[in-house]
Amino acid sequence: MVKSRVRGLCLIIAGAIAVNLALVAPAQAEDTTGSITGVITDSTGAAAPNVTVFASRDDGSSFAYVNTGGTGSYLATGLKPGKFTLEFTTFWGGIVRYAGTVEVVAGGQTVVDYTLPATGSLAGRLTRPDGSAAAGFQVRADGHRHSATTDADGNWRIDPVFAVETTVSFQNFGQLVSQYAFGKLDFEAADRIAVAPGVTTIVNDTLLPTGTVRVTATDSVSGAPVAGFFAFIRMHRASEQDGVAVLSGVPIGTHLMAVSAQGYLGVDAQPVTVVAGQEVSVAVKLVPEAQITATVVDAATGQPLPGVCVAAVSPQRIPSEGCGPTSDETGQVSITGLGAGTYRLFAMQVEAPGYGAQWVGPNGGTGRQHRAATITVAAGQTATGPVIRMDRAGTVTGTLTKADGSLPVPGQAFAGLLPIIRTSVNEEMIAAAPTDTQGRYTLDFLGPYEWELFFTEPNEAAQWSGGVANQRFATPVRVRAGQTGTYNFKFRPAVTVTLVITGIDLPPRYFTMAANSLTGYPVARQFAPDEPTNQVKLLLVGPQFAKFQVATRFFGGADFADARTFWIPASGSRTFTLAY
Repeated sequence: MVKSRVRGLCLIIAGAIAVNLALVAPAQAEDTTGSITGVITDSTGAAAPNVTVFASRDDGSSFAYVNTGGTGSYLATGLKPGKFTLEFTTFWGGIVRYAGTVEVVAGGQTVVDYTLPATGSLAGRLTRPDGSAAAGFQVRADGHRHSATTDADGNWRIDPVFAVETTVSFQNFGQLVSQYAFGKLDFEAADRIAVAPGVTTIVNDTLLPTGTVRVTATDSVSGAPVAGFFAFIRMHRASEQDGVAVLSGVPIGTHLMAVSAQGYLGVDAQPVTVVAGQEVSVAVKLVPEAQITATVVDAATGQPLPGVCVAAVSPQRIPSEGCGPTSDETGQVSITGLGAGTYRLFAMQVEAPGYGAQWVGPNGGTGRQHRAATITVAAGQTATGPVIRMDRAGTVTGTLTKADGSLPVPGQAFAGLLPIIRTSVNEEMIAAAPTDTQGRYTLDFLGPYEWELFFTEPNEAAQWSGGVANQRFATPVRVRAGQTGTYNFKFRPAVTVTLVITGIDLPPRYFTMAANSLTGYPVARQFAPDEPTNQVKLLLVGPQFAKFQVATRFFGGADFADARTFWIPASGSRTFTLAY
């Protein structure tokens, strides 16, 4: 193959690493994919064979694994246009990551020649708090394929290792120990260790001292002790015995503890401080779960209808990874695991072909959420919802267009019925359909009602039909049983909101959530950038009042800081400070 003319060449040198970057003009205008090619050499300039090159598009929608040949050359083809990250993996030195991103264009080749770093060695000794050797622990350097095991004297060694910054971990799952140098429990807090070229870098560490946590649990309504509960802290798990769950060998420090029991809502993200050689007692109150029952029937015949999925929905509970329980042969369905509150029911066929989804109204289905019947249930109680009368399905299809008039990337834009904000392009959605290569979506499971449709795209503001933030003001889309209607939608331009968060400690990869102030339902969600920062950008459609919250910690869920409300205009951009 004859390469096209090289348009430009950029040489980047950082320390011992040299990178040549060139963009080759497209060979064929009709090509929809591009490629990355180059030559990998070692620190002496010799060709580096058998190096695995991993190219990954920033959004995860395209990737390739290729190996270098005897001359150190590689070629990764069939890549979607966009920004890619590169990793170079060897069996002897570990993994190194290319600094920055590489641009791939349709029909073109991006040339990345890379010189691998020099290597050194890592070695050290692991001891217990009393100074004795910690034998039998697996030792890993971040990004290295191979590991070492501490010997009878606690000594270990890994070589060769690329002379870059790394972390060192010590694990023994049989002893429920996982620790990073030096005396850290989490990767984010681990010390970054600079491996020196040509010499051995010493990493000695001591296992953290431990303590014990004694847990008791009572019913928050009756006050009675709860039998059979479980308590969890990191790798430690204990079940209730004689009214107590005892977690022993827990490393010192403040940890998040979870407690769960059948028939109760789990308690999570409760901080517990462990002191060396001491026992701390923790009493928790478990809230008995509420449930809603209902009967599903065919709207025309009144006969029980099995195979219909029913979800209880509220601003705090929006199913995204599965609808919920399905009706049995008698049409009965029970939704368990609910907290006390007010819900609306959403029903859709799972194993009942031909029936259309609905919001459950007092006397039949509706496509408008605010017209659905509300059901209030208390902790530990069971409420009965209206009879769910399922009608036959109709279809809506149409084309989604981005605000700039272009079509979205296939499979990344969705039309749906629930206000679900995706955080990953690979995240599946229920009650929704993606667009195809022509930007077309098809929802063929809708009940014969007027529907509020919800549209999302990674680079656009999520919005309802009509381009609004509040579904109550959405343009209704009419569906008729057995027929196909058309609704084309163009995203309204987003308002870029920059949040500056002050006054609280932010964890790595924290995220922010925006919800419409009137409905309480989400309109935007965004994880923080990989680089630590107190600023996050979200895309919202205006005008609306929106509530912003920050997830300050995770453990089986999210713990949000208090909400702040701001006015979002119809256009432009805004910067708000969330001061805590």
